[in-house]
Amino acid sequence: MKVAAFDIQKFGKSELSDAFVLKTLIKIVSRYDNITHHYTLEISARLGRGNYKEQFMFLYRDDLVDLVVSYQYQDHQSGDEDAFAREPYVLLFKCHKTDLVLMPVHTKPEDSVKELDEPYDVFQKVKMKRKTDFMLRIVVYEDDMLKAVVPNSENRSTSRRPTN
Repeated sequence: MKVAAFDIQKFGKSELSDAFVLKTLIKIVSRYDNITHHYTLEISARLGRGNYKEQFMFLYRDDLVDLVVSYQYQDHQSGDEDAFAREPYVLLFKCHKTDLVLMPVHTKPEDSVKELDEPYDVFQKVKMKRKTDFMLRIVVYEDDMLKAVVPNSENRSTSRRPTN
């Protein structure tokens, strides 16, 4: 299963009607065979503390995986601070041989430390609720760094600058 993540930034009707933007998005998506196969779309609620809101969008091949459940993590723990500017969107996929939970987080520079520490608590709750250890946290940093982290593993993360 190929997993990709990128930050489209501001995307609305004007961007969708821009031929260059649309051509670029189609080029990127086609790298993951989504165009030649049937795919399904899942979108989170609009997230953010102020007027500026963001959404997580997932395209996935429904011939390879089934979406079992998706939900917005609620960061309302008693005695805990509001750690996330945009709460993680949790998705549980049933793959051919295993289940896979994806949990994207888009950090803000001023909140990065707490936003990268807090997902361990989210992981523990999802692990108990969904009875799975196989989870991939996808972190998109404001400075365009992309980092994929296996939450309960030491030294098993990868990070790189996007090539596009």
